[in-house]
Amino acid sequence: GNAPTQPPIDSEKAKEEAAKLYGDYKLKSSEDYEVPENQRMNVAKKRKRIFLLEEIIYNTKMKINNDIVALRNRKVELIAKLDKTNKRVGEINKELALDHEVLFKASIDQEVEMPEKIYEVTEEQVNQYAKEKTDSKRGGYFDGQEEPASVESRPAGKSVVDKGDQNQMRERKGKRVFTSELEKEMKSAHILVLQSEKKQLLDEINEDIQKFDEDVLKTHNEKVLAESDMKVAQMKLINLYQELIILNDMEEEDNRLISKLFETRKNKAEMEANRAKINAEIEKKAEEEVTNEKELADYIKRFDESIFQGDEVKRKKAYDYFRSKHQAKKNKEEAKNEDDDEEEADEDDFGLEDELMQDFDPSEIEAFRQIENSPRLKDIVEHRFRREDSKASLQNERMDLERQRTQLENRMKKVRDEVDVNQKNLLEFQKAKLKKINKIDVSMFLKLEQVRNLHKARDKAVYYRVFSADCIEFGSLLSSRGLLEEYIVHK
Repeated sequence: GNAPTQPPIDSEKAKEEAAKLYGDYKLKSSEDYEVPENQRMNVAKKRKRIFLLEEIIYNTKMKINNDIVALRNRKVELIAKLDKTNKRVGEINKELALDHEVLFKASIDQEVEMPEKIYEVTEEQVNQYAKEKTDSKRGGYFDGQEEPASVESRPAGKSVVDKGDQNQMRERKGKRVFTSELEKEMKSAHILVLQSEKKQLLDEINEDIQKFDEDVLKTHNEKVLAESDMKVAQMKLINLYQELIILNDMEEEDNRLISKLFETRKNKAEMEANRAKINAEIEKKAEEEVTNEKELADYIKRFDESIFQGDEVKRKKAYDYFRSKHQAKKNKEEAKNEDDDEEEADEDDFGLEDELMQDFDPSEIEAFRQIENSPRLKDIVEHRFRREDSKASLQNERMDLERQRTQLENRMKKVRDEVDVNQKNLLEFQKAKLKKINKIDVSMFLKLEQVRNLHKARDKAVYYRVFSADCIEFGSLLSSRGLLEEYIVHK
């Protein structure tokens, strides 16, 4: 009825399993941190990171500039639309007798919003400059001095009116004009149409202006945030350049250690490949030995059944006789391969016959020659001796390969020790390099609005990268933001 008790948990084993499953993440500043090979930093990688970061900064600036230029183009189009709307509304106000109404007007400050146009010169400006230069040479009028009126000029305010028009005006002056009801209704409808058109035009232009103002405010906020991001990126860029200086000073030693480790690993890999090749050859020889052993056993059985069956003594003498002749033939072939002449080979044959006559009786030699004259028995004898020769040869080859493997493994042990030593030296050097890089301090100026943006992002990694324990108190920094415009913030 008792609940089963769970076995105790092995904490070390649990840590190992968790590290394999989730990874063992250590701080780069910790003593036992080892830089992975794929994360080892060098001058080339650091320059690549610098180029990427500079590209990010450039693209951010380009985006802000393009957004501002797009807003400026929109403003030009909006001003043109506003002028067109004001012209039409002015006509409507004139018909509605609302000449006193003041309409909103906008313009572009060329010096502020289009500073690049200071280098653009129009033909009218050139003509005006030439005229002013000519007048100055001829002693032109001073500023504020009026040019005397010509003889033919008329006093201001007086106009010429035709006499026929004056008579017509006198005739109509005394007449009374009566407006019909239909004309009144048409006039009222016309006024409503004009008022509706005016309201539609003003609502449309006001909506466009409001939308433009909202986009300007949005772009301004994006610009402030982008400037803050670029400031952090510039801090990182300075940090990267300082890291590049350190890496450049340590590059030669780093390359030497890496090359040494690469060479030893290359030797180790070649030796492992050779060992694998030798192991494959040993396995192949072992298979050939097994096959040869089976065939040899078969031919021994056939030899015992076919030659002097039941007489072990004669069969043993027959074996010795044929073995001696087979060995002599084998020696002759080897001597022939060594470019020995045929006469020496014939002398060896005569010596062999004399030696066999001394070891065996003539009757036994006669019986052995009868066996040689039988193709079937001769084939059995030759195949048996070939299998015996192959057995010895395969054993020798396999033993030679095993000896080579033993020698190779002894050399591999030394190479593995060299790899471990070189790898340890490289890891120690990487730790020393990382330790120097972690001690880099960067000081930057931040604008007040950029500090506010960092304050909003205090839960992000960028906040912790900018403000450290050695930094001035962030609260006091924000409390005094109305007094100063820029602060020094230490990373």
